[in-house]
Amino acid sequence: MEVTKNEVKMCEPCSGLCPKACEGTGPGSKYQTVDSSNIDKFVNCTKILGNLDFLTIGLYGDEWLNISALDPNKLNVFRTVQEITGYLNIQSWPKHMDDFSVFSSLTTIGGRTLYNRGVSLLIMKNSNVTSLGFRSLRDISAGKVYITENENLCYYHTIKWSLLFSNRRPNADLKNNKAAATVLRKKEYVIRFVLMPDAGVLGPANACHA
Repeated sequence: MEVTKNEVKMCEPCSGLCPKACEGTGPGSKYQTVDSSNIDKFVNCTKILGNLDFLTIGLYGDEWLNISALDPNKLNVFRTVQEITGYLNIQSWPKHMDDFSVFSSLTTIGGRTLYNRGVSLLIMKNSNVTSLGFRSLRDISAGKVYITENENLCYYHTIKWSLLFSNRRPNADLKNNKAAATVLRKKEYVIRFVLMPDAGVLGPANACHA
């Protein structure tokens, strides 16, 4: 890793994973969505320059472009991503994955480029998802949050969204998700919550119900 000491640039070993910036998807990129043809390009990325889009044609493949279905296990490459300079758009997600915990290291969504009508975080029509799982998210620098039509999504209403925005003004449109979710408290479960300091509950270790 290159550092500057006493106005002299030099290389030092990284403590942990070295910073690595990678091109994203969507406007300004040659990739429309994350898919099997580009997923390996995100290995060890810590910063996404631009956006990340997860669309149906990326998950299930595009026969016209001869792109095969994406192996869901490969989504774990995003566990190293700490920052997305543009937007995060999730409109399709593997059926056996009930949260977005592959983004557990993501701290910042920059919103330098925004999705349709000024959105920096879009989560839409993911019926299998029960909680968000963004354990480290602390800052949405620009744009708004739009979370809709995720029929089994819980805990979104407990988050103090205003604390995530740089101007501390709530700018989250949340609708048609699971209503009034509560945690199932059963003796055989150990209840563990994923908390954002001061911001609310992102999700538990177990299930929820209306």
